[in-house]
Amino acid sequence: MISRVALITATLILGVAVLLASVVKASAIEYNFDQKPPSQDSSYKPPVDIAYNLAYPGAILPDNLLWPFKVVRDKMWLGLTFNPVRKSELLLLMADKRLAASEILFKKGKSSLATSVLTKAEKYLDQAAEEERIAVAQKKDTSVLLGKISMSSLKHRQVIDELMAYAPEDAKPRIIETQNYSKNAFTQVRNRLLEIGVVAPKNPFNN
Repeated sequence: MISRVALITATLILGVAVLLASVVKASAIEYNFDQKPPSQDSSYKPPVDIAYNLAYPGAILPDNLLWPFKVVRDKMWLGLTFNPVRKSELLLLMADKRLAASEILFKKGKSSLATSVLTKAEKYLDQAAEEERIAVAQKKDTSVLLGKISMSSLKHRQVIDELMAYAPEDAKPRIIETQNYSKNAFTQVRNRLLEIGVVAPKNPFNN
């Protein structure tokens, strides 16, 4: 009897996971770029290098058939996280991982998919900053979190600048638009740091 219940439960969970994965895939933002990515100069070095390491995106990337299941897992993880500080940290982690995944996809020449993933990465970054505001409203200490978000937002700005070298011309306007998320996130957390008397990281980019 117990084994039968376990089998039914496992089947239901698998069915729900497949359904959610299908919904995620159907609702994903898609871009179509006609132009080919430019050839790369291996000697290129970024003019700005922010001292912040992006998290490893994992072996399953957005061009993998299993990616929708990974997205469902992340959404469930976020949905079960109620502490806004922890939720902001998770959103920041997912933003960094997706940015790193986007960079890999751009280098593979998969510009349309890479741009979609980049957009999601920057939205996660924006949500991380918003969760910090919720945490403050709940009287939680966010000083460490603010430092993480500020450095991450600067790193996102750097990486997006670098992605322009791998993107086709018709993709660049959309990529430039995504920088608004990191710019706004940095401005928001910088102001919050100033409010609590902490020196914010220097912004090396010209706005």
